[in-house]
Amino acid sequence: RPKCEISCEETPCAKCTIHCERPICSVRCPKDMCEEEGCPKCETVCSPAKCHTKCVAPEPKCNPVCEETNCDWKCKKPTTCPKPKCELQCEKPECA
Repeated sequence: RPKCEISCEETPCAKCTIHCERPICSVRCPKDMCEEEGCPKCETVCSPAKCHTKCVAPEPKCNPVCEETNCDWKCKKPTTCPKPKCELQCEKPECA
């Protein structure tokens, strides 16, 4: 049997995309009203980002690679063939 192995081309990098859910945000303001300068201001607070990465890897391109076969058979058609000897033998019919 010939020795074979699988050879694959180098595959390009996977194609990835990042998908994030919409953040949930709210506005927080101080409880006490302040009419002077330098009062704390309202601030927007959002939940932590929820993201995930989706990647698609390309299909590898592979093929079997086999070593060259090395046969040591040396077959050829014979140059002389003797004629076959044939005889026809018939059975005698049985007498009644």
